[in-house]
Amino acid sequence: MAATLNRLLRSAKLALAPSCAIQGAVTEVRSGALANELRARLLNASASDRNKGLETFIGSFVASSVLRGSRVENLEDPSSNLVISYSFEARGYAKSAGDLLLIRPRVLGQKGEGLFEPKPGVQRKYPVEFPHTSLQSDVVEITLPGGYTVDELPVAADISMPFGEYHSRCEVTGTALRYTRSYQINALRVPVEQWDQLLTFHSRIARDERMNAVLKQKAH
Repeated sequence: MAATLNRLLRSAKLALAPSCAIQGAVTEVRSGALANELRARLLNASASDRNKGLETFIGSFVASSVLRGSRVENLEDPSSNLVISYSFEARGYAKSAGDLLLIRPRVLGQKGEGLFEPKPGVQRKYPVEFPHTSLQSDVVEITLPGGYTVDELPVAADISMPFGEYHSRCEVTGTALRYTRSYQINALRVPVEQWDQLLTFHSRIARDERMNAVLKQKAH
């Protein structure tokens, strides 16, 4: 299947407070294999277990987070997109440094996993196989706290390899920070000859995911 048929679109509308707390709502729309995998897990889980799973997911990226609500749509309708909506809040998401606030625009989700790490003295013998092709996108809008302006933005990332590509952008739109990115895997199998490229691909993604935007307090 084409990567565009196995989709995840995560949209988040969040707000950052001067106290460094963050809160807001997220909607995830899944189709194809990405919907089927999660649907199978959720169908066999209670509502309580589903919320625990969401809490664990959010908490792995946002410390001290609290889930405030969640909803699942089309869970029992495999012909429709699986839609998951949830809201959360967390203290201390941004980091204060004098009159500056450091904030990571990539709030949720991780693509530069540590699955592909070189092992000293060990030569790769077999190809890497992905379970499916996919296109995973994020659109995150973070309303900035009053009294702050953007001082520095992460550099845009554009990474293309024979098996996939990754793009990210961070920009200011009015009083909000808007972060967009896409992660696309086009090949099911990555041959051994491309192992070093796969390592580079994910290490560059991991570096991009750690980047911060810098907010500066306006002069009075």
